[in-house]
Amino acid sequence: MKVGVVRYGVGNIGSVINALRKLNIDHIVITRESEIGDCDVVILPGVGSFDAAIRYIRSTLPIVEKLKGIKPVVGICLGMQIMFERSEEGALSGLSWFKGEVRRLQSRVVPHMGWNSVDIVRETMLDVRSGDYFYFAHSYCIYSNDIDPSILLGKTVFESSEFSSIIFDEKNMILGTQFHPERSSRTGLRLLSSFFKLCRK
Repeated sequence: MKVGVVRYGVGNIGSVINALRKLNIDHIVITRESEIGDCDVVILPGVGSFDAAIRYIRSTLPIVEKLKGIKPVVGICLGMQIMFERSEEGALSGLSWFKGEVRRLQSRVVPHMGWNSVDIVRETMLDVRSGDYFYFAHSYCIYSNDIDPSILLGKTVFESSEFSSIIFDEKNMILGTQFHPERSSRTGLRLLSSFFKLCRK
């Protein structure tokens, strides 16, 4: 299996690469469309801003917009957010793979940074459990009542905000996390590993 990590042109993707190394996953950094064809899974990492990521994809890697249902995809933090229709953070439309709007956290403290738990709302083949802790670093989110329940897998509460922390579209093999699994120690690696195993079947 080969995993491709999209580089938006800004931000550090080193932690994602390190996680793949720990899992002994063959990987490349995607900077050209031709490289996507060689990948079994594509990761949209959580670096940069909404508009910058969308602008880069549409100008340099437009094939990414058509990946839903073609290749398994992991979206991390911002990478999950751009799968939706739009964001309060920017003016450009998202990939629109899923309905919904990314909104700013309605909390006294923004950004939400640090460890927090997830509440798993349905059973899947992914290795993740209610009460598992992951590392978060974000100011925007998709609120859990604004999302299609068929893709909602995990919710997290921060102060008065309950948001979608994991989405999973089994039909199209799309995993999205608002947290950073690559920075979440064994729990994050366990989740990624279970998704990659499903992609091999």
